[in-house]
Amino acid sequence: MVNKATYNKTRQFDTAGDANLWERIGASTPIKILLLGDFKWFLIVDKVGTSVELIPHLFGGTADYPTGQRGMYAVWCNSSKALDSNAFRLLKAKA
Repeated sequence: MVNKATYNKTRQFDTAGDANLWERIGASTPIKILLLGDFKWFLIVDKVGTSVELIPHLFGGTADYPTGQRGMYAVWCNSSKALDSNAFRLLKAKA
């Protein structure tokens, strides 16, 4: 399971044009290629409540001077679980 944009960015890691990039990533361990399943058996739960903190002055640039901007830092909790592990299969390939 991967977004196509993520896959395309990963392919750009190989700037020298070396054909064995995927083999080097695996380094003789099984490479997990694809997750396939019935996602009606996958549950995502968000915890009620969010913590938000105001950041009155943001810093940036090369000298870390104030940018004249404000920000917010927000945190919330969530979790996920496969309700039936038999609903999913992971394709692995030997490197």
